[in-house]
Amino acid sequence: AISINNGDSALLSWSCVDSNSSSGVGFSTGGATVGSTIVSPTSTTEYILICSNGGQGIVSITVIDPSLSITATPQLLQSGDTSEIAWTATSVNSCSVSEDNLSFIDSWTGTSGTQTSSLIAEETVYTLSCETDGGSVSESVTVRLVPVFQEF
Repeated sequence: AISINNGDSALLSWSCVDSNSSSGVGFSTGGATVGSTIVSPTSTTEYILICSNGGQGIVSITVIDPSLSITATPQLLQSGDTSEIAWTATSVNSCSVSEDNLSFIDSWTGTSGTQTSSLIAEETVYTLSCETDGGSVSESVTVRLVPVFQEF
């Protein structure tokens, strides 16, 4: 069985040996005995190849529909403050949270959690990256600073 994330595609390839033609259930072979086509199922689907000599092939594609959420509270803060980073993910195998700020390293793992950030002095993007049987998925949140105005 093959697994893909919802919204992704898979390549179906087929070959009918000693056949004059073929047909497909769930996809079109155009009658060709050898070929390939891209499919993008939105739910778990079985594709069946029927060769003119009676041979058959079946492949099942499982569609995984992961759900990711990451928030920062507050999302707008004063330089030197912290933010609470909360995340949750479903239909995934594992997750990690990282940020793009060079002045510190915040890194956490788990499919859900809440952590307090380091002291933030510049705009920082926190990214929740998760792995499924169908590949990688991610979601991000940006923590921004309140503008500071100085009088001259």
